[in-house]
Amino acid sequence: MSSTGDDLEILDLEEGSGETEEVSNHCLIGKILSPKAINTVAVTNICTTAWRTRSPFSVTSWNNNIFLFRFEEAENREMVLMERPWSIMNSLLVLKPTEDGVAIPDHDFSVSPFWVQVHGLPIEKMNRTNAEIIGKRFQKLLAIETNPNGIMLDRSFLRITVEINLELPIPKGFWLKLKSTLKKDLWISYKYEKLSDFCFACGRIGHDKRSCRFTPRDGDSDSGYGSEIKASSARKSHIPIEVIRQEVDEAEKRVAALVGRRPVVQKKDEGRAREPIALDACEETNSSTQNQTGAVGMRPTYAAGMGTLLQTSPGGVSTEGHGITKGMEQQKNPNGIFFPSSGENSTLTHNETNPV
Repeated sequence: MSSTGDDLEILDLEEGSGETEEVSNHCLIGKILSPKAINTVAVTNICTTAWRTRSPFSVTSWNNNIFLFRFEEAENREMVLMERPWSIMNSLLVLKPTEDGVAIPDHDFSVSPFWVQVHGLPIEKMNRTNAEIIGKRFQKLLAIETNPNGIMLDRSFLRITVEINLELPIPKGFWLKLKSTLKKDLWISYKYEKLSDFCFACGRIGHDKRSCRFTPRDGDSDSGYGSEIKASSARKSHIPIEVIRQEVDEAEKRVAALVGRRPVVQKKDEGRAREPIALDACEETNSSTQNQTGAVGMRPTYAAGMGTLLQTSPGGVSTEGHGITKGMEQQKNPNGIFFPSSGENSTLTHNETNPV
């Protein structure tokens, strides 16, 4: 202990390694983006119904609609994280792991993952490479619903998981530049699954048009946002999900620790006034798909799921995803993609929960 010139003490406090590990493995911190205060009882009841965890969990209320969720089983915590986003009384619950060295009010609740559907693409543009190009236009690309055979026609749209900056208007889509000079550029639209409270005036998540502080209340201008930007959760499917693992530079980690929060990339609204972008036609094959898995610093892996983002490692599944029976064996094909085995224990039992 020492003293500064202002006679203010500087303390070096102890850390309990066991306590820290307990918090890290069994707790989540969340903030409800609502102008109204939400009480703990309502949050507990709604989450209990939506999450359907095998073991109980507790909810502790802090200030400003911030809550601590403590789970008895770490597996339940991982399931809740993987199936984000969640909403409470139609307001987004921004849920994340606790961060060491960060005070409760200083946790960053400015980003949240969302499944985004990309509608309107020509058939020849429906491939994994283009899904990555589109995904990188967001805050961060987290996962791609992909087909290892190249062209992706299991659905009529591409489907990606991205991180959304909640402080900015959500992107509406983009103009697709067509090679033929005789054809006009094509508008490609985004649809967001489980999109909760949303402002059609400014395009931001966390409030509605009546309480918007970004646009004049008597303004009649067309923002371009409408109910069509919302999408129901995609039907269950056995389409593999590729998880994009971001490698963070050590220097970036140190800078982030100094400022007390993760660096946020500021991007402008993806309005219809932007320059059109060009996408490649499908030229992928079974062998090339695995080699074209992303830019430097990303390590994509694959896992079979039913609308669930599964964390995997290059050697196999490292985190048991919700909806896969315990003890399930994995079969790996020559392309490095994991699928459930045909045994009795390979039944997928995932029940997708609709947003509350």
